[in-house]
Amino acid sequence: MTKPDNSVEFMYESIITIFDYIIDKKEREKAFHENNKELFIDSCKQIQAEHPKDYPKGLKQAYNDMTTMAQHLVEYDESEKEILDNMLIAKSGRGLIDAELEQEKTITKILRRKKIKNEEEYYIVTELLSDTSNNFRGKDKLSNILAEYEEKHSK
Repeated sequence: MTKPDNSVEFMYESIITIFDYIIDKKEREKAFHENNKELFIDSCKQIQAEHPKDYPKGLKQAYNDMTTMAQHLVEYDESEKEILDNMLIAKSGRGLIDAELEQEKTITKILRRKKIKNEEEYYIVTELLSDTSNNFRGKDKLSNILAEYEEKHSK
């Protein structure tokens, strides 16, 4: 795994690359995805202009969401996964496997410290636990950690 690049440019370009892959592969839904890509670009410009401090954090969440969606999109087709990986690596030097490993590393840290420390980790955990096809061993522990975080932050 290469070192995570959490720069705004890296995350933005990775998201655009995933949009381009989807637009190319989903012919029947092409207009829908092209529209979503344009909305994303416009939203980025607006948020960057109006809330520059929040922009990197929001973009990181969008990056996590898009890479997770992309992983689900190609999980049963190794040739498509390789195509998307090659597109991402060519554009940013990192592929889906790097995003997967980064998320696994985050989950390992959470399980070790027995605590979710921020909103980004919260979303990674909720995404993992909502995936019914994922049966990893720490699911019960992670569910308890999530419940503690939600209880603490519901007040």
